[in-house]
Amino acid sequence: HAAAHNPNTATLILSKSASGEYLVKMNGALTGVEAQINETYSSKAYKTAEQFQSLAREHFVNSLTLFINDKPITLTNPKVQLGHGTQFSAKVQGVPKTVKSIELSNTFFKDLHGNKMTVVFLSDQLPSTNYVLNDKNNHHLNLSFRDGQWQQQ
Repeated sequence: HAAAHNPNTATLILSKSASGEYLVKMNGALTGVEAQINETYSSKAYKTAEQFQSLAREHFVNSLTLFINDKPITLTNPKVQLGHGTQFSAKVQGVPKTVKSIELSNTFFKDLHGNKMTVVFLSDQLPSTNYVLNDKNNHHLNLSFRDGQWQQQ
């Protein structure tokens, strides 16, 4: 669909697989990824697709901060699949059985004017609502589970 090609629009998905493993995936337009990598590292920082991919992977890990129940969550095995709609993924280590709070920041596209990232949670443990990260909220989301429902701080 059209949103996949808009450099200012991205999606971040935190999901739980059937095997109980948590994954984080991010999709964004290659033009947006390229613009942000050039802004962060400079266009002279890479000469090959592999070097670009390596910088994109590093930026993906560095720009995502996730705390669950006030504990930092580690990303492992980060991957980048370059394409018109570039896809990032990583395994999420250390998610507790009961999730009471989620604090999430993703500044991957922070230098792109008017950028917005939709955050989607796919697990019965997590909110069913989608949220948006943008300049107005400093690409930051703080949720807690109170009185039987997720509330934004």
